[in-house]
Amino acid sequence: MTWQTINWQWSFAQFALKSDNNLVRINFFSCLMKHRFLLHNSQDIDR
Repeated sequence: MTWQTINWQWSFAQFALKSDNNLVRINFFSCLMKHRFLLHNSQDIDR
């Protein structure tokens, strides 16, 4: 993960949390969980 993607995710997280739209929040957090899941899987493959 590069700093750019972390910064993008952080700004999107702030936007999602400020948003009144629950769908935006749900979509963001489900994407985040999927992303973490994929990261963990790829690390397992590397080992």
